[in-house]
Amino acid sequence: SFLPWQDVVGQALREGELPLWIHFSGCGQPFLANPQVATYYPPNVIFHVVPRVLALKVWLAMHLFVAGISFYGLLRHWRLDMSPAVVGAVAFAFGTYTITRLEFLPILATVAWCPLTLYLTSRAVERLRSIRSSSIRVRCDVLARSAAPLGLVIALQFFAGAPQPLVFTLLLAGGYVVSQGLAWRDPVITGLALSTLGVACVLGLLLVMAQLLPS
Repeated sequence: SFLPWQDVVGQALREGELPLWIHFSGCGQPFLANPQVATYYPPNVIFHVVPRVLALKVWLAMHLFVAGISFYGLLRHWRLDMSPAVVGAVAFAFGTYTITRLEFLPILATVAWCPLTLYLTSRAVERLRSIRSSSIRVRCDVLARSAAPLGLVIALQFFAGAPQPLVFTLLLAGGYVVSQGLAWRDPVITGLALSTLGVACVLGLLLVMAQLLPS
C-alpha cells in the first residue's frame, strides 16, 4: 500500500493541499496522521519526480547504502579496524532483518538511520568526556552542538514512518549512555550525555510537530 499512498500524497501536493484525509478507504480515514504514509520524509520526494519503478529502485539502494555506510562509520568510531567494520556494515545492510524489510519501506527507512543516531550519541559522550573539567558555558555549548544534529536525525527517523524502530533506537542510545557512565564511573558525564539525548529528543519532537499537530 506504500506506493499508492505516495500517489495520493503527490496528487494532494500538486493541488496545493495537505493530505489530511483519504476517502478511498472504506468510509474514509485520517491520512496524514498515519505515520507509515511518511508524507514529510524527504527521500520520498523521489516518488513524485521520477517513474515509480526507477524511484523504488533508487530509494531502496539509497537506504541500504545509508545503513551500511553509517554502520561502518559507527564501528570505526568505536575503533574497530577496517576489515571487521566492513564485515559489520555488510552484515547490517544485507542481513536477514534488513533484507526482509525491503517490502516494508517505512521500517527499512527508520532502521537505516539507526546507526547514525547511535554514532552521534557516542560522539556526544566522547566530546563531553573530553571537556569534563571545562566551564559550564563550554559544557552547554558542546551539549547544544551535539544535540542539534542528533535531534535532526531523530526527527528524520520519525518522519520515515515506523515509530517502533525509533523507540528501540532511543532505548539503545540511552542504554549506551548509561553503560558508558557505569564503565567510567562518571555520573557527571552520564548526566550531561543523558541531558544531550533528552534535548535532542525535545528538538526532534518540535521538528515533527508539522505531522503531530494535524494528527
